[in-house]
Amino acid sequence: MKFRRELDLDLTKPNTNNIDIIYSGLDSVIEYIKANLTGEGKFYALLKISTAARSGIQRLKDAVQQNDTNVVFAWLARNIFELDLVTRFVLKEPTNYKSLEKQFYKDEIEMFEGYKLLIEDTVADPGIDARLKNLRDKWESVDTEKGMPSNIREIAEYVGAKEEYQIFYKTYSKYVHPSIWLIFAPSKLKQNPGFRNIFMMKSQRYAINIYEKVAEAIEDQVNKNG
Repeated sequence: MKFRRELDLDLTKPNTNNIDIIYSGLDSVIEYIKANLTGEGKFYALLKISTAARSGIQRLKDAVQQNDTNVVFAWLARNIFELDLVTRFVLKEPTNYKSLEKQFYKDEIEMFEGYKLLIEDTVADPGIDARLKNLRDKWESVDTEKGMPSNIREIAEYVGAKEEYQIFYKTYSKYVHPSIWLIFAPSKLKQNPGFRNIFMMKSQRYAINIYEKVAEAIEDQVNKNG
């Protein structure tokens, strides 16, 4: 079965037509997984990642139409880049998706531990300890290999994208955090259209990677199932 289709894109310059085509591609893999592969653990993870990427691409189109700041374009590029890394991680080994499940419970545990500390002096929440116990039990129940990546930096190293990750953070992180540069740089420099175009085109490239990898995984699975 041939599922993946070549996207008719012009990547020599940023344009919203590309965004619509990429959105359509992501939409096709999302709908196929929903209809045919939701019982597969790996594909449930790919469904969630593709859905997040589709939302990011839609937000990118909104940012273009609203002439948003470079902060928004950098934030979107970072998010879609990280989704691309997670896609590569899921597809590297058949059981890697389980590490995401374990990380999900760890993240939620940390969120509610923080929440508990934040509300400690304001209002009691008697259900929070029970929720945390339930989450810790679920976290313990997920069986994964030791030494698996537990954050985006480690995932980047695991999939062979360490250098790409380091380059990414040299530029994008200056925009997505309240860096000293972002605070003090002149507005004209911060809104440099060259930066904006790079962020926009990288967002599209990462989203295309996600579409292509997920579409190929669908093909492989369908051919395997006969």
